[in-house]
Amino acid sequence: MQPLCMQVEAMSPPSSPSQSPVRQRCARCGLSLDNASLLLVCEHNLCLHCAAQSLEACETSGDKRHVAQCKVCGAVTEVDLAAATYLDSISPKRAPCSEGSTQLAAASALGSPALRTASYASNSSLTVPCSAEAQPLASISGTPFVPSEQKRAADRERPREFLWNRAMSSSELTSPMCSDVQKASERCGQCEEKAEVSCEQCEEVFCQSCAQSIHRWGRMARHRIKMLAMPTDQSLLATSQRNSPKRPAALPTHKLQPLGRTFHACPQHPQEPLNYFCDQCQSDCICAECCLHGAHQGHTVQCALKAAELLPRKVDDLAAALHTRQRSVNAQGNRILERRMEVAQALSDGRQALQAAIETASASLQKEEGRLLQEAEQSISMSLMPDREEVEGKLAETHRRLSASLHSGDAVRALTWFRVLKEALAEPPADAGQEVSKHLWALQGYFSEKCANLQKVAERLQSLHPELACEEKQGRLESDPSSRFQAMPPLRTPGVRTRATPGTRSPR
Repeated sequence: MQPLCMQVEAMSPPSSPSQSPVRQRCARCGLSLDNASLLLVCEHNLCLHCAAQSLEACETSGDKRHVAQCKVCGAVTEVDLAAATYLDSISPKRAPCSEGSTQLAAASALGSPALRTASYASNSSLTVPCSAEAQPLASISGTPFVPSEQKRAADRERPREFLWNRAMSSSELTSPMCSDVQKASERCGQCEEKAEVSCEQCEEVFCQSCAQSIHRWGRMARHRIKMLAMPTDQSLLATSQRNSPKRPAALPTHKLQPLGRTFHACPQHPQEPLNYFCDQCQSDCICAECCLHGAHQGHTVQCALKAAELLPRKVDDLAAALHTRQRSVNAQGNRILERRMEVAQALSDGRQALQAAIETASASLQKEEGRLLQEAEQSISMSLMPDREEVEGKLAETHRRLSASLHSGDAVRALTWFRVLKEALAEPPADAGQEVSKHLWALQGYFSEKCANLQKVAERLQSLHPELACEEKQGRLESDPSSRFQAMPPLRTPGVRTRATPGTRSPR
């Protein structure tokens, strides 16, 4: 793994006294840290002079590494090669805690995967003044930088599963008695009174009253609280020797193991923790290698803890957008319901209008039927009137001659005219009547069929469905195309055919 890139960031003066950062002090010499410091994994700070004196070189598996040990809690922080070279170069000629206005954050690239679990990729940061004569490290933009105060605030707010151990096991560095004695000499983290107990989960010391008030409810009540050992002469001597400005003895060369807390490994780089979030892709969390040399190279990224702090606001924005979308969907549903009601009303009005049109058509057909029947009767009467007068005239003439023959006493002629009259009366002209009767029956059947069809259509209107009606009409037209142009039978005026009477010579 290549060391993480460093970023130069100018310190801007605080906008108000309430926003001024808390002044920090060196964990070794106690002097104020104004600008340049080495931030350890335990979140203690060392000035450059003390950091150079605390720097140790150890060799593990043939690799030479540089580590710095905290003199307060004993935590071991691995320093990258560039920062170690810089500390070695400024050790004899730099004064502790020098003034300046610009800081250079050099993120430590942990060479051992085991040590990476005990720190972020940006926890071991070296802050030095950016001057013309001392710029041994390159400055590359785009790497997330979290100031120590902001990181501490984020560390206090983040969930417990994101916390890493900030100290090595006391059995590897110091004895448990020395660790407890050192904690007993500290002050309560809340009220600054003498510390009496310590919490392993909080990694803080408290007095009895503060410990009881803090660890009263919830998950805090399940923390493990233990009493601190009272300091003795030997423990005080060991503490004073450990806090003395002398260079500490070389650390053992065996592989340092962190405490038993796990981390979220990157799928592409299993040895790297997931510490960053890409604002451009809005994907899963990524590691430093993905930021520098992976698919997210050149993207805008930020620390995962800072991104997690912004989640409530983003969730509120999403909830507001969801509520707006829900109101829009509800409005669309209301409009669809109104349209359905309008369509139902239009369908009902169409049914009523069609029913009225069918009733009007039925009445018109009945009226037309009566008119046609009346015209047929008048036409038949006018066509049969001349034939009837002619027949009546012939019958009258035959009857007159029969009467004359009877008065004259001519029996032969009388019998002849009797036969003619009998034949004329026995066989009347029936062809005209039969043809007229057939035509009238045809008209009556046509109008009856039309009225029956109209009645069926009116009954179907009670449960009319547009699609079914169209399908039924289409099927009816396909089965009987001739019904599309069904015409009324023409009105014919039948002629009356009369049987010609035999001509007889009138008697002289």
